[in-house]
Amino acid sequence: MGMIPFHLWVPSIMQMMSWEMCMMMMTMQKMIPTIIATQMTSIKLMMMSMIMSMIMAPISGMKQTSLKKLMAYSSISNSPVMIFSLMISKQQFIFLLIMYTTINLTMMNTFKKNNINFLNQINNQTNLTKMSLMISSLSMSGMPPTMGFLMKWMIMKSTICMTPMIPLIMLISSILSTFMYLNM
Repeated sequence: MGMIPFHLWVPSIMQMMSWEMCMMMMTMQKMIPTIIATQMTSIKLMMMSMIMSMIMAPISGMKQTSLKKLMAYSSISNSPVMIFSLMISKQQFIFLLIMYTTINLTMMNTFKKNNINFLNQINNQTNLTKMSLMISSLSMSGMPPTMGFLMKWMIMKSTICMTPMIPLIMLISSILSTFMYLNM
């Protein structure tokens, strides 16, 4: 999962991977650690790591010029959302995973198809490619009325029962992620 403080390896490893392997690492490889985290670990024990991941990962992502590293930080900031969704219900986790995978697949397939690996390479793309990346990145950050907003809103709505702090931190994380993606 690569959540803070165990996250330092994720961006450097993803930088060396193909887009296909990045996709696998950001989606399918999250499933088992997420399930284990919710089954075997106290949520109170993980809460600080989850909060730090939601806040620090988008801030770190803002400094990146490599899209693979940027996507790695995106993955780190979305890991706590996955954990919260599984804590709420298996159905919500599956729904979130499908939406998250769809958005990621759209973005990374666009990067792969157009041979885009760094932020400055986006400038040379067609308007359609730029528009696709803009919509996908806004969705990933949870901007309304996108699919990503729906997925994060469902989790925020459900976690408000646990504590009002969680949705507030998720909202701050979404705002920071929006700035991270707007660099694209």
